[in-house]
Amino acid sequence: MGDFEDFKDKAINSFRVAVYVSTDTYPAVKEPKLLLAIVDDLFISMDYLMKAVLSKKDVDFDDQFISLFMYFKSAAKEFGFDDEDFDHVFRIHKLIDDHKKSAVEFSRNDKFIICGDNYKLEPIGVEDVKGYIFKSRHLLNRLESIK
Repeated sequence: MGDFEDFKDKAINSFRVAVYVSTDTYPAVKEPKLLLAIVDDLFISMDYLMKAVLSKKDVDFDDQFISLFMYFKSAAKEFGFDDEDFDHVFRIHKLIDDHKKSAVEFSRNDKFIICGDNYKLEPIGVEDVKGYIFKSRHLLNRLESIK
């Protein structure tokens, strides 16, 4: 379905974009919408990470997140991924999915707020993004150790 090295490179490149925006662009402009852009780049990175792992296992998969995630969850334990890693990937996906479905979004107090179903507010702040980057870096380091 795809080449492991190609997926791995795309995962790393998307991660680098997220880090660049978080360390260089966001501090300069302080625009909370950039926090969502960073999470989106992390989502793309995690998507390619899952595809890289699955290509290493020669698993055929489609591009629907849920089926991709389920295949990844069953195959990735062999490579040292654990439930906390799966929770992180799913959390990033949920943020992007909530954003796509959201009718209302706004900025408040240096946070980007997604207003979900039943008006449940989902804030994304700088500290949240730093945590997502830290955990994503951990997953990508594990991906790089796969031979």
